[in-house]
Amino acid sequence: MDLQDMFKIAIRNLTNRKVRSWLTLIGIFAGIAAIVALVSLGQGLQGAVTSQFDSLGVDTLTIEGAGTNMGPPGTNAVGKLSDHDIYLIERLNGVSTVFGRYFKPNVVYFHGESEVVFLASAPFGKDSSVVQDVLDLNIADGYFISGEDTAKLTIGSKLKIGDETPTLGSKIIINDVQFRVAGILEKKGNPMFDKAILISEKSMEDVLGEDGNYSMIIVAAEPGADILQLRSSIERTLRKDRDQDVGAEDFVISSPQEMLDAFNEILTIVQILLVGVAAISLLVGSIGILNTMYTAVLERRKEIGIMKSIGATNEQVLGIFLIESGFLGLLGGVIGLILGILISKGVEWGVTVIYDINLLKAALPWWLLLGSLLFAFIIGSLAGTLPARQASLMDPVESLRK
Repeated sequence: MDLQDMFKIAIRNLTNRKVRSWLTLIGIFAGIAAIVALVSLGQGLQGAVTSQFDSLGVDTLTIEGAGTNMGPPGTNAVGKLSDHDIYLIERLNGVSTVFGRYFKPNVVYFHGESEVVFLASAPFGKDSSVVQDVLDLNIADGYFISGEDTAKLTIGSKLKIGDETPTLGSKIIINDVQFRVAGILEKKGNPMFDKAILISEKSMEDVLGEDGNYSMIIVAAEPGADILQLRSSIERTLRKDRDQDVGAEDFVISSPQEMLDAFNEILTIVQILLVGVAAISLLVGSIGILNTMYTAVLERRKEIGIMKSIGATNEQVLGIFLIESGFLGLLGGVIGLILGILISKGVEWGVTVIYDINLLKAALPWWLLLGSLLFAFIIGSLAGTLPARQASLMDPVESLRK
């Protein structure tokens, strides 16, 4: 009896017990489906967030006033950021450009509809192309307003006010002052940009009452500059100017890479916990395979005795039962893999349709697909090892008696 014969016998035995085989598969494919879906969505989310942070550039630093960090940047901040800080920072070596930004939620009106919209300022005295490059913003229509533009706005591609969607040339009212839409940003996949309004720094101060205390300061480093060294220089400069001790600063400096690392660490922990929960289904599935194979050994004692009496060796009987259990695990893995892909793609589609954002993507790396199948096969084989060994050690005479 060669390997091909062993496979034929194993598959025939499984097909003769279709109901039991399918019931055994439930635990395996439920666990594999959960793991594939969770890891796929987790990897996709991680990739999407990484691309968002990459768009900010690894050569930028963000300075905010220390506070509760609740709400938009600068909200409830204790430390204040002003033009004086910008003056100090732009004199440092390694600084390419630096500018302050206001962020403020405010009620806006359009065609009788109202909405609370996130307003962000275009910095005064800075070339708009430089600001676009630093913030990685592109224009779909019109132009990017400057910090001196009055009565003009640049809006996100997905901005809606009530049920109305402003277009190029539309007139939007903010604090009883009329503004005209001069530009529309390309879709970025980030609600902070796609549903925001960009307004000039001068208008933020004149119309919205901002008093020169910025919500944040953006610092772009020169090409080749050491970002960590630049950060240390800024910290020392601001600390000295404010006469503050180390650890008692009223400002916080962060980089996209730091925020990305913190997010990845949290996401990895969450993924491990979720996969651990899904692994319980695999444990249940492996117990199901163990039970099925033990039952098969008891039911097929006479068949085992006949095979041994006509020359089948212990290794061949062991191989037949291991192939059966491994095939159960592999089949469960295939079904679970397909279900997992469908679930992850369904969630991706649902988020895109409902929330109109492309942030959540289902990633399907080769190692996840191949690893899930291999894992399912190993689980099945291990679960069938003890029953297979019991079958291989049966005495043919005793088996034929029963």
